Amino acid sequence: MTRITKVSPRRWWTTNQMGIPDIMTQHSPRFCSLASRPAGPWPCVAKMGVQILQSMRRPAVFLFLFCVMALPAVKAQLTNNFQQVETGNYSLYRWSSPLNWTVGVPFNGSAATFNAPTTMNPGGLDDLTNLTLDSLSVGGYLGVAGTLTIGRLTFGGETFNDIYSYTLLGNGSALLVIDGLANGGGNIEAAGPGAWTRVLATSDPGETYSVYGGEMELSATPNASSVFVYEDPPYSPGTFAFHNPGSTVGSQLMDVEVGSSIALPGSFVSAVTYGTGSLAVTTDLGTTTFNNVTYYGTKPTGFTTSADPSGLLRITFSFSVGPPKLSITQSGNKVIISWPNAGNYTLQENSNLVAGVGWYDSTAVLNTNILGLISVTNSPASGSRFFRLMQ
Repeated sequence: MTRITKVSPRRWWTTNQMGIPDIMTQHSPRFCSLASRPAGPWPCVAKMGVQILQSMRRPAVFLFLFCVMALPAVKAQLTNNFQQVETGNYSLYRWSSPLNWTVGVPFNGSAATFNAPTTMNPGGLDDLTNLTLDSLSVGGYLGVAGTLTIGRLTFGGETFNDIYSYTLLGNGSALLVIDGLANGGGNIEAAGPGAWTRVLATSDPGETYSVYGGEMELSATPNASSVFVYEDPPYSPGTFAFHNPGSTVGSQLMDVEVGSSIALPGSFVSAVTYGTGSLAVTTDLGTTTFNNVTYYGTKPTGFTTSADPSGLLRITFSFSVGPPKLSITQSGNKVIISWPNAGNYTLQENSNLVAGVGWYDSTAVLNTNILGLISVTNSPASGSRFFRLMQ
């Protein structure tokens, strides 16, 4: 049975047997229930007093109101699946084409599923200028030519599951930002000069990370099951930037060669040691040792340093023929001795040139600038003083 209370002339507030309030108009007070409703069509008004339907039988009112109120939630939760329908430039399936999606082009804050046959690489191209997805599931090869930020990335669905920032179409720059990783087993890459992939997830579940002329930035401590690969030329091998490498990295570091680089915390590098199956870098913050390393081609012997876009210090591996040369210049009443930072060399000094006699390691403070030049500053002493580098 329905209890009816008068609200205003010709408008009545009712509470039905399910406890759901309604407003009825153009009816006088009368006995009314779900089993005994007014006969014939009659107007209905929503809870806010906005008229929705002019003529409708009562049992449909609740269904209609429910659908109207649920629409915004349904839109946000729809699964948007990628489908290869329309190609654009370079015969690639573009994200900007609505035909390549089941419910239209992805929008900021939405979720998407990318599954494409691995017969094409890439099987789809995100050519949107700036897109932020709440989540993305990747199966197949996905290239990102614009800027894509992913809240949570999941791999699965195809034999190869690969996502990468991509500049090999001549677009100059591309940025892929991954805030969270749901699972391992995928391949994350930076392909092409100007391609930058930032993996900002707090943990590394174990992925394959590759650089092909671009930069790969990792916030988490590398998982021992992860693999870091420098891809082959013609592009420079690229850079791996580690914010939290730890003192020992057990992950594979593959195909290190002349021109490869890594970026680490610190302000200067005092030594890089290229071992058999290992690589150790000593900065002012300590030593980081990669103990599962393979080299490709000519093994590096030296290094240079520079600023990295990640805010870390970049160490580029080089090959030096012979020891670096010392330079001596005068600055006011001081003498500055400098040399290129090309390996693990120690400055020695002596007061005479008798071979093998009187040489000792200099105790002067070493300074390394951002270009990798090491220098010491001395006050002139009486008599002669000689300097050399020993490795």
